[in-house]
Amino acid sequence: MKSRLFLILYAAVLLSGCATMSPENTTPDVIQQNLSQADQTELNARLNTIKDGVPSVWQNSEGNTSFDLTTSNTHVNGQGLPCRNYTLVIDRDYHRKITTSAVVCREDGQWKNQQDI
Repeated sequence: MKSRLFLILYAAVLLSGCATMSPENTTPDVIQQNLSQADQTELNARLNTIKDGVPSVWQNSEGNTSFDLTTSNTHVNGQGLPCRNYTLVIDRDYHRKITTSAVVCREDGQWKNQQDI
């Protein structure tokens, strides 16, 4: 089962550049399902290391998408798992920005949606 990190680009935007993003297709679940493995790995690594309130910005290996990740409210939940809120802004070619937010917790080394744990 793929880990759920909840971020980054909807496939239509990644592939076509002409899709219209609507609220129902920019949810963390939909965005996560359409991340490349490299983007998932990078996101997980940054969720492990960045400090709350300090933006972390990077560009994907294809060079056509940039990511701006900010975390907040890092805490330990009732199950003893480290959790944090995040906001991710994805900037695709032609400056099509998508913003998504979620609460994720680290379980078995992967950040997952708090509701899935």
